[in-house]
Amino acid sequence: MDKDLAVLPSFKFYSRLDNGNKNLLYGHDDFFKFFIRPRLDILEHMSNIKENLLNAFIYIANMKPGDDQYNERWNYLFYWMGDKVYENVKEISDFSLNIDIINSLRKRMHNNNEEYNDYFFKIKKSEFIKLKKLYDYSQNYDAIKIKINSPDYECSREYNNYIVENHNLYNAIKAECLSDTTPYCKLYTNITKDTLEKKKSILNCHGVKDTVSSEERGPQRGSDLTGETTPTNSGNPTAIILPVLGVFVIFSLFYKVKHTLFYSAWNMDTCSFSKKKNKPRGRRCRNP
Repeated sequence: MDKDLAVLPSFKFYSRLDNGNKNLLYGHDDFFKFFIRPRLDILEHMSNIKENLLNAFIYIANMKPGDDQYNERWNYLFYWMGDKVYENVKEISDFSLNIDIINSLRKRMHNNNEEYNDYFFKIKKSEFIKLKKLYDYSQNYDAIKIKINSPDYECSREYNNYIVENHNLYNAIKAECLSDTTPYCKLYTNITKDTLEKKKSILNCHGVKDTVSSEERGPQRGSDLTGETTPTNSGNPTAIILPVLGVFVIFSLFYKVKHTLFYSAWNMDTCSFSKKKNKPRGRRCRNP
């Protein structure tokens, strides 16, 4: 994930739920021991993640007023767990059966028996996926706006795509739910009534980086992105050294041959001149 996306509120909080907490701080030990743990043990299809769920529940139970995202903690828990549940089940009935445990947890944490609206548990998988994306975007909107309003900030391609795709998703669901009262549209209204419906400005990146992040690029090499062909031996030091060494050897041989020919010609001329003048020379005439 892009580093600027990873620090947005929703992704940060989901990361905390992934890590969870193993120690209850403010009581509720019996509730977790005699209700939560046994319920997790009998949840269908959840045995592989029951410890992750338990630790996330403890993290939520340990939160107190003033903590980051305290007021949104139950919504975050719903979308976080819903994502886990729908990875393992397909039908709404199975979804409702498995996720209802967080309703019991919520009522226990509040003196007034506060709980989720029933339409939360009647969402199809395809609907849930879209609504979770929309919820995350609604929580990330303000942080994104602050980021992109910086005059020298350039969005990565992934960051820009996140903004564009979720704005389009918002408009699409809004059009679907103009006069609809299905659980899907009720949950859409729950998400947007205090967030996106009050955000009139459309988020736009003023500049987008040309470079592609490693996450987007995947296994491709950088040269593939520009259409250039990388030489096969470009990463091999021997392929670079040998041609250079070859040039040096050829140059040395050429220099030696040229020097020998020049010396031979000079020696012959000198000897010939000496004989003509019939004068002894200080050096002997010899073949090179």
